[in-house]
Amino acid sequence: MNIFIPFGAVIALLVVIAIFLLRGKGAFLIAGYNTMPSAKKARYDEKALCRCTGWLLLALSLCFALIPFGVHFDLSWLAYAGMALTLAVTLGFVIYANTGKRFLKPESEITENEPATKTHPAVIIATISVVAIALIGACALTFYGAKDPAVNVHDSGIEIKGMYGLDIAFSEITDITLLEQSMSGIGVGARTNGYGGFGQALKGNFRLSDGSDVLLFVQADTSPTIRIARNGKPPVYLSLRDGEATRALYDEMRRTAP
Repeated sequence: MNIFIPFGAVIALLVVIAIFLLRGKGAFLIAGYNTMPSAKKARYDEKALCRCTGWLLLALSLCFALIPFGVHFDLSWLAYAGMALTLAVTLGFVIYANTGKRFLKPESEITENEPATKTHPAVIIATISVVAIALIGACALTFYGAKDPAVNVHDSGIEIKGMYGLDIAFSEITDITLLEQSMSGIGVGARTNGYGGFGQALKGNFRLSDGSDVLLFVQADTSPTIRIARNGKPPVYLSLRDGEATRALYDEMRRTAP
């Protein structure tokens, strides 16, 4: 699945909700506020609260937009910037919302016979913060999983760094083959314990359609693919985003292997 599809869906939803809130409507969408007793709700400027939350969601949607571009073009700094900005914007709004009694009506406008509420917008914005942090975590996992693994070929073997990384000693390798097919062409099969998130990246333990267990570090639709056969262990399949980089890596393995 193209990584822009799920991120685009989330961003589009945030923008639609933000536009609704910016019109001063949709308070029922704000967790924390919508469960308050009516007497406490009456003490808040509902339109101001809606607009503030709307601006927050609009800002978050812009921050989220950086992440799929960082993943797709393998620009670590851009993806991390999107995550950092998401957290910074959320914290900034929390501080803003919890200073100066911004959403409380003046006492002169309150008609309910109810003592001044001590409930603060923190409970409302905190809910949004938790969601934002959870999304950051999901985005970080997606970015980490979608990155090409760092592969180091040394005298004693091959070191694959990253998610599900491992060291493969040359002494356990029986064959290294360059297949002109992509992993999708070979037949991915089913994931047994691995990463198969958004985009093309597949990492970890998979079972091919023929029932054989394998360990994948591939971009599923990119060819060629390196197959490393191991003595008594599942073979390892490896491919990078750049097909020429995969060929160069294969050549390095062949040159270094004893």
